[in-house]
Amino acid sequence: MLNQKLLKELSEYLKKHNAPWLTDSQKDSHGNVPTLGGYASSRDEQPDRIALEAFLKNKKIFFHVLMDLKEISDKKIGKNQKFPEIYRKAFVSKQVFSSIFDGIVPAKDTVFKFAFALDASVKETEDLLRYAGYSFGDCVKRDLILKFCFEKKITDILDINELLKRENEKPLLKDFKQLHNRKSKNLVIVE
Repeated sequence: MLNQKLLKELSEYLKKHNAPWLTDSQKDSHGNVPTLGGYASSRDEQPDRIALEAFLKNKKIFFHVLMDLKEISDKKIGKNQKFPEIYRKAFVSKQVFSSIFDGIVPAKDTVFKFAFALDASVKETEDLLRYAGYSFGDCVKRDLILKFCFEKKITDILDINELLKRENEKPLLKDFKQLHNRKSKNLVIVE
């Protein structure tokens, strides 16, 4: 549960970044948010082009940057996390994680979920987003809320969802159920 002090801090943070922002209510019928130069969709070819340019320039692909962030996170917590721990904590399916391993660039929300799961800093998240072909949108209210969460070290996705819902923004997790397999005690995500 979120406290009133945190909600007030978020309100002040958003005021400091000068409204009006682009919000989910401004999306067109295809779910794209308008930008100054047209539309920025998470499913268009732009992220693939940017990721390819980043790969050619820096010789790294998104998965390698994600693994670098995992190593930093391992050092912070003093434990070597296994891949299943990471994608479960990020509420990402094994199939999505495997596709990232195969070189597929994930959706922006998936990048955010991994960054939260690995307790990334704002700078680390910006790097991770950049290698996936995204960035924090300075005029996108939802991105500002997520950036606020990184700055305040709010990493519980349920708390983050609550903040997003309070501001009438799309949550990181839509509807999901947590099921525990009694034998393996593994968290299973149903999306």
